[in-house]
Amino acid sequence: VVTGSGLTVALAASTPAAKTIPSEATGVVMANFNFTAANDGAVTINTLTLKRTGVGAPSEISKVYLYDGNTRLTNGRTVSTSDNTATFSNVGFTIPAGTTKTLSVVVDVNEKASGNHAFGIESASAVSASSSSVTGAFPMTGNIMSFNNTSVGYVDVEGNNTYTVKAGQTNVELGRFTVYVNNTEDASIKQITLYNGDRDVISNLKLYRDSDLVATGVKNGSYFTFVLDTPYNVTKGESVAFTVMGDVTGARDLDKATLNIRYNTDVQVLGKTYGYNLKPTASVNTASSMIDELSGTQKQTINVEAGQVTITFNGPVTSNIAKNSNDVVLMDFSIAVQATVDVEKVGIIIKDNDVDSSATPPVLDDDDLSNAEIVCGNTIMNEWADWIETAAGTTLTDTSVWTINAGETKNCQIRVDVENTKDAADTISADLDVSNWIF
Repeated sequence: VVTGSGLTVALAASTPAAKTIPSEATGVVMANFNFTAANDGAVTINTLTLKRTGVGAPSEISKVYLYDGNTRLTNGRTVSTSDNTATFSNVGFTIPAGTTKTLSVVVDVNEKASGNHAFGIESASAVSASSSSVTGAFPMTGNIMSFNNTSVGYVDVEGNNTYTVKAGQTNVELGRFTVYVNNTEDASIKQITLYNGDRDVISNLKLYRDSDLVATGVKNGSYFTFVLDTPYNVTKGESVAFTVMGDVTGARDLDKATLNIRYNTDVQVLGKTYGYNLKPTASVNTASSMIDELSGTQKQTINVEAGQVTITFNGPVTSNIAKNSNDVVLMDFSIAVQATVDVEKVGIIIKDNDVDSSATPPVLDDDDLSNAEIVCGNTIMNEWADWIETAAGTTLTDTSVWTINAGETKNCQIRVDVENTKDAADTISADLDVSNWIF
């Protein structure tokens, strides 16, 4: 990986103008900064320290975040009361070579706030990046925002459901929740980000209002961000229900996923009276909530059961073979799975009719078959070099582990080598001993 030699930082022209912001507003953009990587390689921002200025108490700001467009890049940080800074470590945001990315400083406002606030980058040393140099016209600061102790309206998201789904299922319901708005402002629902707190086994999430698709989830790590194609209007004091549909991918039996909301800023519902996002509050409908920051305990729990495994016989038809033949195909078969599985044990039965019936119990006259194997594609999955043959058919088992991925169909064969000592009148065949297969 080629690392760029330089990173240039500048206050973006899209930085919001100075304005008055009501108390308890969430997801407020305070400033935008452009980060440009040198043409000779990509640059990764590792740490970024922001400086708060203005006549106002740091405590008037609940949390500070970094955003890339609609995607939250960081957890919320508080502003230090000692030096008015908020430091973001392990940002891990990469700017491709010769390109510019804009990062937004977004805040949640506390109640009864009345001070003036702005955010900026004081010096090159406030930016730790993979490049050898950081340049810009430091210090650079966004416009001063005046906080007003008039409060915005409130919103909450509630939903507590449990689902049992099959691994490999597609377009299945994975969640159902309701957005409640109090009676302060009419509002429009713009964006909601859900967090999967368990296994990464769900994908392709879509948000529906009744039967209408309103947003497709954009996955970023464990987060799914839904930006509504058209903001959904809700009258003050009313509520709107949504359904989450998606696929269960890469899952195994007993896997689990959970969906809830981590932070207040992950719920962006715009109030139409003051023009700012409403404040998430657990008491809008009941004392329960899906939002972690409100000590919410509600969530969507998705329990996964094993998906279907289908084994199909595909031939070959009965035919003649020559003695002294290698890799004789006794069976063609396929294995199709809905979910990723490990094949932990296999069993096959090799049948040969050259029986010495005078023996007790009857045995085969000679060991004239060898090198049995299960081959899928061009890969040997299981093999047996030699074995003791019995009259009723020899059961061969093996515990070599191999994997079949979700949605995959493996085309396989049972093959043996036929020795030159084989009697020309003999018949041989193979069965799958399904009772000895463990997935």
